[in-house]
Amino acid sequence: MLKEKDAFVVAMRQVEAVYVVNDDEISGFHYRLIHNFADQFGLNLEVKTVDISDYWKDETGDVEKVQTDPTYAYNPVLFDEVDIYCDSLTVVPWRKKLVQFIEVYPSREFVVNSKGLKIQTLEDLKGKKIAITMAGSYRDTMRKLKKNLVKTLFASKLVPYQKYFLL
Repeated sequence: MLKEKDAFVVAMRQVEAVYVVNDDEISGFHYRLIHNFADQFGLNLEVKTVDISDYWKDETGDVEKVQTDPTYAYNPVLFDEVDIYCDSLTVVPWRKKLVQFIEVYPSREFVVNSKGLKIQTLEDLKGKKIAITMAGSYRDTMRKLKKNLVKTLFASKLVPYQKYFLL
């Protein structure tokens, strides 16, 4: 039981809406949510900051198989260290094989572009550089788009660039 443990350990990313530490002040919607939960039940909250890819790692560090093989699933190794994830994550089928999601609010993917650039259709992306996080759900979406809808718009592979993929 959680009350019998020394700490209620929560995995969170250090991103604006989730968990932000500035000097001695902690903010973030998800942090406030889990902090209030812990207070309500008298739990000693401990936050473990992680990168988004940490949520999905197995003992080999390979998440490709779970994304492509519908029969493959595993318990992410991060659960050996934490009790729960508290974050804003897009629900996609392969992720549902690894964790149980509780939707607090709907999650959506969206495109952010420079002012004055009008992106109305997929064809408007032709010739544009697109950066997406390597471990995010956008990567899955872009792969589907490349494979099924717009083969002529993008290069034949995702090119890693620091923590992002350029298409």
